[in-house]
This record gives sequence, structure tokens and C-alpha cells, in this order.
Amino acid sequence: MMNFNASIGALLRIGRSQTVTANNVANAATPGFKESRTTFSDTGVSITTNTAQGGIAVQSNALDVAVAGAGYLVVATPQGPAYTRSGVMTAHPGGPLSHAGGPPLPPPGSLPANARSVSVGSDGTVTADVGGSIQSLGQLQLASFAAPGQLRDIGGNLLQASAGSGPAVTNAPGAGGTGSLRMGALEMSNTDVSRNMVTMILDTNAFAYNVKAIKVQEQMSQSMLDIKA
Repeated sequence: MMNFNASIGALLRIGRSQTVTANNVANAATPGFKESRTTFSDTGVSITTNTAQGGIAVQSNALDVAVAGAGYLVVATPQGPAYTRSGVMTAHPGGPLSHAGGPPLPPPGSLPANARSVSVGSDGTVTADVGGSIQSLGQLQLASFAAPGQLRDIGGNLLQASAGSGPAVTNAPGAGGTGSLRMGALEMSNTDVSRNMVTMILDTNAFAYNVKAIKVQEQMSQSMLDIKA
């Protein structure tokens, strides 16, 4: 029975690892995505986030911004402030500068209806040509955390602070060790596809081995019952 329980426990741990690895591979092309890694122990599976900087690639959208450094862009969501490394931005005159997960914080407010050539500087300052005059519309903020690997994933490539990560400390880009912004670029996912594919193969083999072990144990148990009968 002890070996049977051990095999069941192993299947549960391997299944969790497979879920994490599959999510890494699925987001290998998602801007700003940080891969997770699993570590097995006697008590279960520990999941940590690899917060290493991903590669930065120039984009055709001049409003896209990449964080070069440790900071996270701050955006507004119905669940409160959230944090992301994805700087996919859009701007619509008469509306706010927007991020895929919600408007950036602090919001520069609605862009003037006659705003043109909206841009984001390396220090997060949002400017626009308004009636032939360049106006400053606000400044994006970056947040840093004591333990960013412990941020809580809320979906949509967004994260929230947790007890493990510590509270957000916000600064303007370039201040407080948060890093700077690169205009017209995006940070790519830091997923190591090759390593994750190897992990997926190893997990698949380990899962099959433990399923086979359970079947053998069931057959042995049945044989013992037959002998007693």
C-alpha cells in the first residue's frame, strides 16, 4: 500500500509539472511572459518564476514599450492594480492610452480629441502633438518587488502582489532601480523552449512508469487475495 500511495503522489506531482510546462510552451511567443519552473520534493511540487530579462525586439507599433530592468508596468484592472512586463500599448484620441490588460497607471487621462503623434519616452512620459504643440499628458510608472518571483498570476499576462512578493514600490522609469523603457520595442518571453520540451518528455515517461507501477501493484494485490481465498 505504501508503494501504491507513493505512485499516486508521484502522478499528482508530475501532472502539476506537465501543466506548468505546457503553459510555458504555449506562451513562448507571448511578450513579457516569464516561465515557471517546478521542483519536486517529498512534500510536493514547488513552483518558482524565472524573472530573468527576456530579449527585446523592435516592433512596428511605436507606442509599444519594453522594460529594460527589473520593473513592472502598472495597469488598472477591476481587481485593482496589476503588473505586467508586456508593454503592448494603443492610443485613441478622446480616450485613454490603453494596455491589453487595462489602462496604465497613473492614467494620463483621456487623450485630447485632436491629439496626434502620441509617444512614450524612456522615462515613461507620455506626450502628444496637440494642435501643433507638444504636450505632456502624464507619466507611466514602474513597480518593483522584494520577491517578484512570488507575484500571483491572475491571467491575461497580468500579476498581482502577494504576501510572498511583498508590496509594490512604484517609481518613475529610471528611478528606484526599476529600469527604463524602450520605445517601439517589446520584451519577448524568456521561455527556454528546448529545456521545456525535454522536461515534457521526461514527465511523460515518468507518468507512464508510475501508471505501470500502479497496475503491477494492483495485480500483486489481486494475486494475494486469490491466494488467501
